[in-house]
Amino acid sequence: MESEILADIIEAVGPLPVSIITRAGNEEIVVTADELAGWLDITTGRVQTLTREGHLPRLDRGRFPLRAAIRAYLAYVRQNPTGRRSNDPALAEERRRLVREQADREALRNAQARGELVTAAEVEARWTAILTDLRARLLAVPSRVGGRAFHFTVADLDIVDREIRDALTEVTDGNARPGCSQRYADASAAAPAAVV
Repeated sequence: MESEILADIIEAVGPLPVSIITRAGNEEIVVTADELAGWLDITTGRVQTLTREGHLPRLDRGRFPLRAAIRAYLAYVRQNPTGRRSNDPALAEERRRLVREQADREALRNAQARGELVTAAEVEARWTAILTDLRARLLAVPSRVGGRAFHFTVADLDIVDREIRDALTEVTDGNARPGCSQRYADASAAAPAAVV
């Protein structure tokens, strides 16, 4: 039956680039490594590796029984799933993590291309300018208050100046607590509560 089908194919398309050998009355299609690679949609080097590892049968050097080789390759693929078909949960999780990282990287690239992201150096430069201006304005408070509030004495203005400088120093040292000067926080902790 197969020989009749093969004869019809040869008649329709011309001679096939394979050899046919007869073994105990059965016709078998024999192909080269290159032809088998084409049938399996893999490289010739992969055919040679699989043959060397004993996963593909061969008749002699460079000649393979087509049907047996296809069946052997399918059995190999079923036993050694790769890519998305892997049953290894750790490998699947690593792939998911990789895909998330790639998506994040692309999202960052797109945001940067749209001008939605700025570099850390730009942020640092801007905040440095803002904080330098803020420091200068805070240090000018005592002299501005002295020009408006004539009842403040020089000693009063020195106290305001000292408090502002202490607050700036605490913030710079990283010791500031939100909403109060360290000196006042220590004083209020030591003093008894006032009765109103």
